[in-house]
Amino acid sequence: PNGVWLKVNRALCKILGYTEDEFLERDFQSMLFTEDLGNTLIKIHELLSGKVPNCQMEQRYLHKDGKTVWASWSVSTTSHSKAEQPNLIFQIQDITGKKLAEEKLQYEASHDALTGLPNRAHFMTRLEQALVNVHDNPSYKVSVLFIDLDRFKVINDSLGHLMGDELLVGIAERLRECLRPSDMVARLGGDEFTILVEGKYEAKEVIRI
Repeated sequence: PNGVWLKVNRALCKILGYTEDEFLERDFQSMLFTEDLGNTLIKIHELLSGKVPNCQMEQRYLHKDGKTVWASWSVSTTSHSKAEQPNLIFQIQDITGKKLAEEKLQYEASHDALTGLPNRAHFMTRLEQALVNVHDNPSYKVSVLFIDLDRFKVINDSLGHLMGDELLVGIAERLRECLRPSDMVARLGGDEFTILVEGKYEAKEVIRI
């Protein structure tokens, strides 16, 4: 119950890269991401206090070599005796591959494949949130800049679509350099881009962008 490992199997050693002896010298708290520790301890407390018979969650562990391991984790008690706190049985499954695939799909769904900029859907979601912030805080500002490239069709017709694509990538890189860290540039499609400026700023800052 205090987090010290009592026994581990070969599968867990393989997942996190530690030997059995190294596990037994440590506790599970030291192998978790700090951000995930709070929720984990709350769930374990609920389990030990009898509020729940078992608990499950996804959390991040630190592999011995420093890489992140996403795990599907469940824990139950070895005994229902109330005379003393029971030991805990952890079941940990490596789901890193699944998580990376989910993150890739999410990124591809929200970003333009050519330029890597946020796409129209991502921009609209961010804009909606910005307008909510304006409603909640009158001092919060939002500006949208619309950028349309003149005569871009001439590039495609004369130099080819490959050159046109390279031009769009170059323009995306230049637009990124114009922004503050809190702002966003997106590609709406074709030769159309938008910039979302939000937060506290002076009008001259938007004009300069």
